[in-house]
Amino acid sequence: MSKQLKKSGCDAIRSIASKFGFGHSNRFYIDQVRREYGMTVSQVQVIQSIGAAKTRQITVEPHMLIKAQELLIACNHDMALVRAAVGVF
Repeated sequence: MSKQLKKSGCDAIRSIASKFGFGHSNRFYIDQVRREYGMTVSQVQVIQSIGAAKTRQITVEPHMLIKAQELLIACNHDMALVRAAVGVF
């Protein structure tokens, strides 16, 4: 493989984040990069390339929003009940 075609660790992390989303733990990205690219990356590389887990923007799929709204309506807009129902899973 030529040097031009070889991905850097940061490129691999960004590729995994684009594929699976940004809402995962640093360990998830490290493991996925190892599985898909056979590379070892550090948590520092994950933070430098896609940001810290606490500050990453998490996108919610539209079908998930619809289901969340249905749950909220089924619980009569009682957030304590929603939390209890979700905590069961």
